[in-house]
Amino acid sequence: MAALLRGEVPASTFTGRDVLVGVTARGLADTFLTPVTSQSTGMAGVEVSGQLLANLRAGGMLHTVPRPAQAATSALLVLLLGWSFRTVTPRKAMAHALLLSGAALTASWLLMAADIWWAPFSTVLVCLLAYPVWSWRRLEATARALQEELDLIARDTAAENGQVPDAPRGDMLDQRTAALRQAGAQLRVARQLLADTLAALPDAVFVLDAQGRVNQANRQAALMSGQASPTALNGRTLPEALAHLVPTEAPSWDLLLKRVASGSAEGENRGASNASDTASTPHTLPSVTTEASHASGRQYLVHLVPMQGPSAHEDDGWPDWPTDARGVIVCATDLTELRRAEMQRQELLGFIAHDIRSPQASLLALVELQQMGHGPSPDEALQHIESLARGTLDLCEELLQVMRAENRPVSLKTTDLHSLADECIDEVSLRAQLKHVTLAREWDGEIRHPALVDDYLVHRALVNLLGNAVKFSPEHSEVTVSVSTRDGHHIIAVTDQGPGIPQSELGRLFRRYERLEQGRASHLPPGIGLGLVFIDTVARRHGGRVTVDSQPGQGARFELWLPDAPYRPGATV
Repeated sequence: MAALLRGEVPASTFTGRDVLVGVTARGLADTFLTPVTSQSTGMAGVEVSGQLLANLRAGGMLHTVPRPAQAATSALLVLLLGWSFRTVTPRKAMAHALLLSGAALTASWLLMAADIWWAPFSTVLVCLLAYPVWSWRRLEATARALQEELDLIARDTAAENGQVPDAPRGDMLDQRTAALRQAGAQLRVARQLLADTLAALPDAVFVLDAQGRVNQANRQAALMSGQASPTALNGRTLPEALAHLVPTEAPSWDLLLKRVASGSAEGENRGASNASDTASTPHTLPSVTTEASHASGRQYLVHLVPMQGPSAHEDDGWPDWPTDARGVIVCATDLTELRRAEMQRQELLGFIAHDIRSPQASLLALVELQQMGHGPSPDEALQHIESLARGTLDLCEELLQVMRAENRPVSLKTTDLHSLADECIDEVSLRAQLKHVTLAREWDGEIRHPALVDDYLVHRALVNLLGNAVKFSPEHSEVTVSVSTRDGHHIIAVTDQGPGIPQSELGRLFRRYERLEQGRASHLPPGIGLGLVFIDTVARRHGGRVTVDSQPGQGARFELWLPDAPYRPGATV
């Protein structure tokens, strides 16, 4: 400056140039910290003005993004980040926040290369703060909802036990942790109770969720579906679980499920149309019942009952399911034995209509002939009446014996079968003498083994065998009774010398009311039906069997096999 004032600096030096006058000496000049200076030194104010002037001359000044545009861009990015939080996991939400912050810094750096200044600080700050704030709010909402549910569980449990719920104590986190542990324990107990209840049920039970898939079943359901365990059914649809079962009310199980859904929706609409009734009477969801036949031939009665659920409208994946139903309970009851009993009842009615009405019709015909004066003599009429009456009486007695053998409890006690056979032979001996038939005994040595049997039922069965043998044996023939042991069984055998039974008829001997079989002629001797059914019933109820060996013209041998059970006096099964 002194040289300039003394004229020592030529004037051309300043031609076309801007001259700034200021103090740059340290300690005298005003200094400013800039990005290109260190923390210990600053840049003089005149030098800062010179740098700005040079940038203005060279056209290198940054252009600032307008505040409205910058605010709108930052807000859009933050909203986009908040929307992504709703659809991702917390870990991914944190990654999104970090990625968006890095993207804002990168974008600001790239814009600076283009001489555009966009301040990323507000966007980065909001992005970094958004995740912890969102996590806190989400945790708070979750904790509030959890606390409400825990309070409901506590009140319900206290109401069931007739107690007043205890007031919460301690820290809030400790309270919620303790309540959560208690609710978890109750849930485990409830699930175990449900599993035990399902396992104890005699029927097959499937529990379907709102998507129509099995989430719980009992062992009976697994056996019916051909699975090794109930857990093998989890996740399967009802048509998959009941693939071996064919319903009678609809072509498929899917249609029955839709019928349950549509019926529930109609019930809901009816309930909504009458608010007063709905308030006073609980809404009951209708069920669907159908019979179904298994591939094995068994018959089932299947109930599909919708479960009552929360009334909130949720998209549960089953659009046509009503809002107050959240699944189905399917219960299958085995009707095979009931159907068999109904068939036996029908057979019994047919038997009564056929075999018992026939002698009564003959009696009425005989009476009409006598009234018309065309009947036989009084002695012959009495003989006919006696024969028909005795036939009817014997038929009723055989029927009653079969019913007793099926329904009477089997009372087991130790019995000497040799003595029992002697008693039966003595009981039938008079009939044998009248027909000149000899009753012979064949014992298996002198050793006698006590058998655990129902002496009354076995006695009646052996008397029936002996009676049939005497009835169908020719005069001056022999009927042999033998008692032996073989293969863990006591065997009582009755052998006669009668006409025998054709091989084609052996399989029909022990069928109840076989003579009523439609359209098939029977070669069995008259009166051989119910007596053998009674004997077969006695053998089965003892865990044994009846066998027969016969050839036409060579007699027949019936064997009653009774298991050699251990001695248990007075046992009842």
